[in-house]
Amino acid sequence: MKALLLKKCVLIGLFIGFCAAVFSMHREQEEPLEESIRIESIVDAWTNQLRGGRFNLHAADFADLDLALNYLRSRQNITMPEKQLADIINDEIQRRVKINEGKKIAADLVVLGEDLNRYARYPDTIPLDVDFLQSLLSSVVTYQIASNQSEAFSDLKNLLQGMIFSLTDYQVPVPGGDRLGVNQFALVPKDNLGKLGLCPLYPRLIEIGNGNPQLVALPVFYTTVIKTPVLEWQTEEIPVQKTKYLTCSLDLSPDLSLPNLKVELFQLKTIYQDEFAQTVGACPTLAVRNALLLQDFVNTGQETLLKNLHNSNSARDFIMKHGCITWANMKEVESYFLQNFPGRLNKNIGFMPTLLLLNDQYNQITYQPREILGQVAEIKNDIINGLRQDKFFYSLIVGNEEKAIMGKGMGHYYTLGIIKNGNTVQFVVTDTLATRYYLYEDAKEVLASKELNLYEIKKTPSYELRLLTYFIETVLKGSSNRIDIMRDTPLRPNQ
Repeated sequence: MKALLLKKCVLIGLFIGFCAAVFSMHREQEEPLEESIRIESIVDAWTNQLRGGRFNLHAADFADLDLALNYLRSRQNITMPEKQLADIINDEIQRRVKINEGKKIAADLVVLGEDLNRYARYPDTIPLDVDFLQSLLSSVVTYQIASNQSEAFSDLKNLLQGMIFSLTDYQVPVPGGDRLGVNQFALVPKDNLGKLGLCPLYPRLIEIGNGNPQLVALPVFYTTVIKTPVLEWQTEEIPVQKTKYLTCSLDLSPDLSLPNLKVELFQLKTIYQDEFAQTVGACPTLAVRNALLLQDFVNTGQETLLKNLHNSNSARDFIMKHGCITWANMKEVESYFLQNFPGRLNKNIGFMPTLLLLNDQYNQITYQPREILGQVAEIKNDIINGLRQDKFFYSLIVGNEEKAIMGKGMGHYYTLGIIKNGNTVQFVVTDTLATRYYLYEDAKEVLASKELNLYEIKKTPSYELRLLTYFIETVLKGSSNRIDIMRDTPLRPNQ
């Protein structure tokens, strides 16, 4: 099995890093003077051949191609023929990389197929171990994707899914033998986020390259709403410069002025949804996963469930086990949940295309169907009534409809959990779009008194934080004026 897992990992690495492989082969190197002169001579000769129309790179050595491309890219003043030569060399390198990677994938697929075929022919040799079964299931899906044969080993896949289902259930065991639903209502341990790996959120690092992979930090963004010269409100993505100083929690109690109630807003680290081929665009499925993990944690108090929020292998296994839905509208997400999680759907999990559906003006402008408005009204009442209780949990699968319908971005889903225990209420954001930050406030020093030369710090919340605070105040107080549809959202005034 170790050999099988090793081959699977090789395949996954080849499959995911395929498009980026060329970059790892273009690293700059310091060459001796003689070598630099030789490469310069080669480039001059190739440039002259290109001008004369008798240029062919197919016989050139790969190392010379790599060095020549680096040499051309390092030139500050490059001529048009040299630029054309650089493009031709880059295309040739990519062509050879694809050929080599294709040969490696084909060879590894043969070996992996032989291993899977042995288990398919002799299923009684498969160990009754959940971890082993999930790993073997992952190997089947890897083979299907890499070989472009979606039906390959389908009987083995069905057998493995059935075996996993028979050995587990959708509920999480609690120490002592009880099952999910004991209503412990655990709160997110604010002082333990670092130990659980839930904070800091950034920087997020990804590996680029195969032979010599490099860690590259993903940029982090928050959104602000801007006014254009044509009187159209739009959103602008602003990069965050100092990511290591970003907080994972905010105390909203002073701002909301609710007596005897502590209100906290969290953003917890979860997986990066583009980390694996199987998870690209799978934000609906992963949002459901985060909602279930948070629900199970609240009911059991097991902090290992929170650690699983950022466990990449666990997320991939979740998709292997339950299937996946990608680039879906809200109705499809809800239908997916109902079909794939029987017994788990209850009044503690809901679906909302955007938090702005709590705003009547937004609904009038966007002409929301009665069915959607009725569903949102029911969710709103459930949350408001639940927050009047001593203990309460609810988790929303939230979309960004207001951006998508205005053409300001692609549809996306994240999870917003609500936990109340006594006089503490926590709102917990988990988002698998790892470049999005929800708790950003732009703090600027402004002149408060010219006569006294006094300055004060003025904080301007990002669009994400303003929308969350609007939602939180609405469900805690019944209403909020923190969002002006025409000033603070990406909607058009003339609509």
